[in-house]
Amino acid sequence: MRKAALRLALAGAASLGLIAPGARADDVSPSLSTEQMQLATQLVQAIGIQQVADAALQGLKLVLVQSIANNNKQPPEKVEPVVDQVLMPDLRAEEPKFIAAVAALYGQAFTADEMKEILVFYQTPVGQKLQSLQPMLTHQMVEAGHAWIGQAGEEVLRADAGKLAAQGLKID
Repeated sequence: MRKAALRLALAGAASLGLIAPGARADDVSPSLSTEQMQLATQLVQAIGIQQVADAALQGLKLVLVQSIANNNKQPPEKVEPVVDQVLMPDLRAEEPKFIAAVAALYGQAFTADEMKEILVFYQTPVGQKLQSLQPMLTHQMVEAGHAWIGQAGEEVLRADAGKLAAQGLKID
């Protein structure tokens, strides 16, 4: 695959909120103690960050397949197995960097004692329920967000088409 197609797909993924443009997952704060980083890692695991990473990669895969298919005038069904074989293993290998970056964010936001308290909560029945439901809830939130953005975007574009035309811009 050409680098331009990958850059285009990654830019598309960033625009969908699947990845942050310019963000580097390996920019982990060196100011955290070993204990803070260990607690933060346990915390993000309890919160279900792995499921978030997996969902983000699935979303990125969809963007990559579509972008590469369009760029090469190929049907997505033909491109998807190639993306699965060539790109996805390398992208999955990068997941630990994302998890470490998120752990660093939690480690910076909470003290070690606070993280210990949060981890205790995740051991309670309600915490366990939250942990078990979080992947489904996250998936449903992403779907609701996409539906809302799509609907709101269409409504705003339709309502403001005249205003855009007055500025010399049109929408197809």
